Amino acid sequence: MKRSAKNILIIGGSSLLLLIMIGFTSVKNAGRPIHDVVIDIEQKEGNYFIDKPEVLSLLNAQNTDYVLGLPIGEVDLKLLENRLEAHAFIEDAQVAYDLRGNLLVNIDQSKP
Repeated sequence: MKRSAKNILIIGGSSLLLLIMIGFTSVKNAGRPIHDVVIDIEQKEGNYFIDKPEVLSLLNAQNTDYVLGLPIGEVDLKLLENRLEAHAFIEDAQVAYDLRGNLLVNIDQSKP
């Protein structure tokens, strides 16, 4: 009985510590600004129908919604994905960020 209570206390304390650490890192990363936009365009059959400057223009909504310098917590990744996927030459877009403050954009072009 005594050993069981001790195990429950250790597991509970470890879980609480883990939750506190996860919460701290998520709050810390939400305030970190975006330093760079890393764009990876997957080509189909050697053809490039869209280029990096055009992707940056789509991300920035024709220079009205500039993402560089914004805190990571304020960037709506799903909105950016939908904005990119609305383009005729983009089949699929994945937008994420890394721990260094980079916005990662992976694009699959539509097959002509």
